[in-house]
Amino acid sequence: MRIKNILTSLIFTTFLIVGCNGFTNIKSNNFKDDVISVFSDLYQKELRSVVQIEVSINNSKKMKMGSGVIISKDGYIITNNHVIENAKEIFILMNDLKDYTATLIGADSKTDIALLKINSNDVFIAAKIGNSDNVKIGECVVAMGSPFGLQNSITAGIVSGKNRHSMESYSNFIQTDAAINSGNSGGPLFNLKGEVIGINTMIIVSNGVNSNIGFAVSINTAMFVVEQLKMNGEIVRGHMGVIVQGITSETKKHYKLTSRRGALVKDVSKNSPADKAGLKTGDVIIEFDGKKIRYMHNLIFILSMSPIGKKLEIIILRNNEKKTLFVVLEKSDPNNVVSVQDLHKKFGYSVTIIDNELVNELAEKNKTNPEALIGKILVSEVVVESSAYSSGLKKDDVIVTINTKPIKSVEDYTMAILKVSLKKSFLMAVLRNGNIRYLVLSIKAGSLS
Repeated sequence: MRIKNILTSLIFTTFLIVGCNGFTNIKSNNFKDDVISVFSDLYQKELRSVVQIEVSINNSKKMKMGSGVIISKDGYIITNNHVIENAKEIFILMNDLKDYTATLIGADSKTDIALLKINSNDVFIAAKIGNSDNVKIGECVVAMGSPFGLQNSITAGIVSGKNRHSMESYSNFIQTDAAINSGNSGGPLFNLKGEVIGINTMIIVSNGVNSNIGFAVSINTAMFVVEQLKMNGEIVRGHMGVIVQGITSETKKHYKLTSRRGALVKDVSKNSPADKAGLKTGDVIIEFDGKKIRYMHNLIFILSMSPIGKKLEIIILRNNEKKTLFVVLEKSDPNNVVSVQDLHKKFGYSVTIIDNELVNELAEKNKTNPEALIGKILVSEVVVESSAYSSGLKKDDVIVTINTKPIKSVEDYTMAILKVSLKKSFLMAVLRNGNIRYLVLSIKAGSLS
């Protein structure tokens, strides 16, 4: 038993030394107590900057709860857009149980960030803002907030990944195994210096079970949004006029590329900034404004943060030769639907990628080979009374085609769905219980099934 305890302590200590940069300065014979002190001291120091948010919803008696972090002495708070969406009233509960009301300054659904202002002249304790570009994979982090309404909760873990992107978001996420649950949304992710490096936003749930994989919007992304919301009350983004896709093994072979890095241009809008810059279908964008492009979503995120009206350098591969172009982004038309997230909201459904956790049950239900479903797009939710609902779209439908274009991957889906962004309706074929059904999704929805 003694040997087991010694081994457990050694493993625990080694994990912390290797994984948590904040512990390297600890020089003590009582390492375990010092480790506990690091977390405890951080908690006590940052407690007053973390708030619980309660929201009353329009046309509903229900209350939503989430978290937030104070970023200025005059009471500005960052939280998630989904925490305050459709809010009638917003209430802020401090750690000492003092409460306030708050005003929504602005929100951005594309990054899921919202900015609030406490309705008070009191002076507040603000959290220190870090630099998420300096975050290292493996470093220790702490998530704070009110999971399930349990105020002043703290969980710890490590940074499991960086630069994660969602098909429905312009955000740049930090992945962590620090426990994030319902109610944590909008709360801060701290490094061990007590700096906010992210805003806790979402988790991956598989078969109804929390997989312990959480995501926080990087603080640099959040602050970019906050500054625009403060100045303009809205986010102004640039428009380049291209549809891009990731580079698969097939496209790599077809275009005779040496690697799968970059974003492949599949369509260029006529008279768009991209067209004026000389971009062509088949070009591979490998660098944009001095930033290397690893994959499609990487480019989309960088574009969303790039300035309008400034000449920006693009490095492309054309016929495997490097070429430099210059583009000037134009202001996006806010009335046009320009993202996958916008389209999902417009038609009233959400999707996910079919992975190993889902594939066997779906294959049995649809009487098909599991391998034929891996990586395809599954309808994960349909909003009641939405266009998708009226059209007959159902949860667990597998999307087979959009406007007759086969959907075999995330890239196929993204490219196809963005092409319908300015239309009032589109044709979708889905696999349901082994049968193909054809649906027309539109504002005045009808079904061909």
